[in-house]
Amino acid sequence: WSSDNPLHLLIVAVVALPSAILSVLLYQLARLMVAGRTWALLLTLLYAFGTLAFPFSTVFFGHQLAAAFAFAAFFFLVRARLETSSGPTSAWSLLAAGALAGMAVLGEYPVALVAAFLFLYAATFVRPKHRLGLYILGGLPAAALLLAYNWQTMGSPLSFAYEYVSDPEFAQMKNGFFGITLPSWSSFVEIT
Repeated sequence: WSSDNPLHLLIVAVVALPSAILSVLLYQLARLMVAGRTWALLLTLLYAFGTLAFPFSTVFFGHQLAAAFAFAAFFFLVRARLETSSGPTSAWSLLAAGALAGMAVLGEYPVALVAAFLFLYAATFVRPKHRLGLYILGGLPAAALLLAYNWQTMGSPLSFAYEYVSDPEFAQMKNGFFGITLPSWSSFVEIT
């Protein structure tokens, strides 16, 4: 890195800092799940420095930012689940989880699948059930922002940037759900 590179501070603020926060949340989650301090720290260090999280935390990609928001949403849901045994599910935890999941989708559209699975996870413990609407309500501002952005830049709220990929190397991104399709034998043969 170079101290005279103005993008460096942006990368630190937008990617590295959220990645560090994700690591702190991972440690806290491990502690909540009854792991000892040593095991929680080991798990956190293995994630932070032994996976692609570290290199992706140093570049201006949305992957780690989306991961940080999605994991934070999961963290809030786990805390809400643990608190549910003593009464109704916390409204603030559900709103925060929905907002964080929505922000994750803003960073990476395919994280919408993760947000949907988080909703299904919440459905397993949220009581009373009508409080699940709080998760959706939390994600509405991010969804509105994304739809408004699409409308302004691409002419339709339901028109996403992946539809306009012209580089042949990335042409498959137009298929399925942002490039996610059913498995194919040709892909299997390519990776083996």
